[in-house]
Amino acid sequence: NRFDFSQEDELISGRSYMSKIIMETPNYLNNYSNIGYQSYYCAQEEKDLMEKLYFDSLRLGTILNDVTLAEPILRDADIVGFDMKVLHWQSHGDFENGQPNGIDSRTICSLSRYAGISDRVSLFGLFELPSTTLFDKLLAQIIWYFIEGVNCRFNEYPLAVDDNFVKYTVALSDRSMVFFKSEVSQRWWMEVVNDNEVNNKSKSFALLPCTQNDYDDACRDQIPERWFNAIKRIK
Repeated sequence: NRFDFSQEDELISGRSYMSKIIMETPNYLNNYSNIGYQSYYCAQEEKDLMEKLYFDSLRLGTILNDVTLAEPILRDADIVGFDMKVLHWQSHGDFENGQPNGIDSRTICSLSRYAGISDRVSLFGLFELPSTTLFDKLLAQIIWYFIEGVNCRFNEYPLAVDDNFVKYTVALSDRSMVFFKSEVSQRWWMEVVNDNEVNNKSKSFALLPCTQNDYDDACRDQIPERWFNAIKRIK
């Protein structure tokens, strides 16, 4: 429910580990994404840092309204960690120490399945676990959904665009954007081009997971935010 950028702790803790990773030299972190943060728990400086580094984030209300928005983020992740402080107290039954707002049990299981179905995720961790009988049952279901997701992987990463993909080119007012849709999984990707090399002699291409909403936005001459953040991170 927060970004864990705190610098108050001298030792690495659950509130400061991300700041340690970001400030580590050399820094190999390409992207950090947060799903389900609550603004009133995040200092303005932390929000500014997320924006400055072009990291992706989804507010709690956004993810509760449409959990599918998290799927491209989890599809593009190498490491996924669930901090159970993000849960609503009713999901684990700890009224005294729980949160009045948070992710519900159905949503956390959906997120777990999205993490499992991602061909890229290689590490899945569960942290800050409440100690209640109800949460023990929920924890078993979260793990079950992750395993089910792994069992249903489409093996589309590393992504090789072949005959199973449909290519769409969208002409915006100031650029063209290329999208791909898998006919196997029905998932979408958009092409990200790093053309900042000297004299444009070489360009690098990458495919960024996205949703059909991103494609629809491009058709309305709106640049998807995930595409913009990805471009800024590689500059």
